[in-house]
Amino acid sequence: MGDRFSHLGLNDRERRQAARFSELAQLAYDRGVWRFTPFLDERERAIAACAAQICPGRPFGGFEGAVRAIYGFCADADALTDDVFPIETVAIRWRRQDRIGHRDILGTLMSLQIKRETIGDILVGEGVAVVFTVPAVAPLLAREIVKIGGVGVVCTQERPAVLPAVCLRPMQGIAASLRLDCIVAMVTKQSRSEAARLIRGSCVSRAGQTITEPSREISEGESLSIRGWGKYVLRSVGAATRSGRYHISYEQYI
Repeated sequence: MGDRFSHLGLNDRERRQAARFSELAQLAYDRGVWRFTPFLDERERAIAACAAQICPGRPFGGFEGAVRAIYGFCADADALTDDVFPIETVAIRWRRQDRIGHRDILGTLMSLQIKRETIGDILVGEGVAVVFTVPAVAPLLAREIVKIGGVGVVCTQERPAVLPAVCLRPMQGIAASLRLDCIVAMVTKQSRSEAARLIRGSCVSRAGQTITEPSREISEGESLSIRGWGKYVLRSVGAATRSGRYHISYEQYI
C-alpha cells in the first residue's frame, strides 16, 4: 500500500480496510465507473481519503455536515454528485407527546440484525426522525419498524422537506488537566486508567487521526470520537482552580 497510509498508524483491521478502499479506488479509475464504500465514521473516512490518491473521491452522508458518510470514488470527479451516492432515507414518525431518542432508534435498528455500516446518521426531532441508509436496507426498516421502546411509530421511505437539525447536547465537567486521558475520563465518566486503556486500544480519534498517547493535550474547538461512546466537541476551558483543575464546557453529538 506504499506510504499513503503510513501516517495513520493502522491496526490489522484498518490495514484490511485500507486495502479494500484501495481496490475500490483502483477499480473506479481503471473502469471509469463509480465505486462506493459502506457508511464510514470519521476515522474510516480518513483512511478512505488516502485511497483517493489513486482515484478522485469524496464523502457524502445524505446532507451537509453528516458525521457518518459513504466515500465515493470516480475518475471523473465532476460526475460524483450527491444524487449518485447510494443513500436512501426512512422517516419515522410518532406522537409529539411521546419521547424517542437517538439511542432508542439505533437500538431498534440493531435488533433487526443489520450491520452498522449500512446505517448513516440518525436525525431526531419532535415526533419525527430521519434515518440515512443504503438502498437495500430502507424497505426492511419501513416494513419492520412499528414500535420503538414501546411507542408505536409509522415508517415510510421518504425524505421530509425539512430535516431535523443535528443535535448537540451541551455539557460541563471538571478535568484534572487537558491531557487526553483526563478529557476522555471526564466525558465518559470512567476512571483515568480506563480512559488510558481506551486510548491505548486505538478507540479515540481526533479529526480522523487515532491518538494512542494518553498524555497528548487537547485544545478548545477540537472534536474527539470515542468508539462505543460517541463524538464530543470541546467548547471552552475555564481558568484553572486553586487545585489546578479545569471547568470545561463541551458538547456531545446525539
